[in-house]
Amino acid sequence: HWVQKLAQVLGIQEEAVLQELAKVKDPTNQPDNSIELSGEKREEPNPSSETNRKKMIEENIISLVLGNPGHVNEINETHYPYFSESTISFLQLAKKVVDLPEEQFLGQGQKKDVQKVFADILAGRPSLVHCDFDAKYLSFLAALALKGDLLQEEDAKKEIQLCLLQLKHIELKNRLHTLAADIKNAESSGEHSKVDELMRAFQTLSRELL
Repeated sequence: HWVQKLAQVLGIQEEAVLQELAKVKDPTNQPDNSIELSGEKREEPNPSSETNRKKMIEENIISLVLGNPGHVNEINETHYPYFSESTISFLQLAKKVVDLPEEQFLGQGQKKDVQKVFADILAGRPSLVHCDFDAKYLSFLAALALKGDLLQEEDAKKEIQLCLLQLKHIELKNRLHTLAADIKNAESSGEHSKVDELMRAFQTLSRELL
């Protein structure tokens, strides 16, 4: 239930959330009777831990794509908000490599070999796709490429889907925490209409976690 989720994010009892909802729906309630949410003890999320987890998931996806380049098509632009800018740049590069027309390879007397293009890029050699990554990032990618070779193709596809779900969950939690803070601030300021609006937004967003 979304009320339970909101209570968990705010670190308060569900009863307190329901009382706040009741007051928002009934504008005759006086501000003096409001519950002081800021006085409730609340467990804050650990930003460092969540950031590290997100970083590890992103690195896993990069390694899986390097090991099985065609799987980059499992990721589309709607997923980009889950990623850091550097990972988005990598994914965009990977899509360019995978989408190279076969004619470009034939023009050089080669068969289409996406893995070779990636190998050239990671080694800093001239390739069919221009790459602006610096040497440090290329070394980082080369290390992840070794990890990606360990999974079979079908397993890699499933793993990418799982990683995307995990990143979506992290992104949703971050947005819910932001909404929860906004709700608490609006309640403290006596902005009951805003609280009601934010509660609805929280309700809509929390359904995506189900």
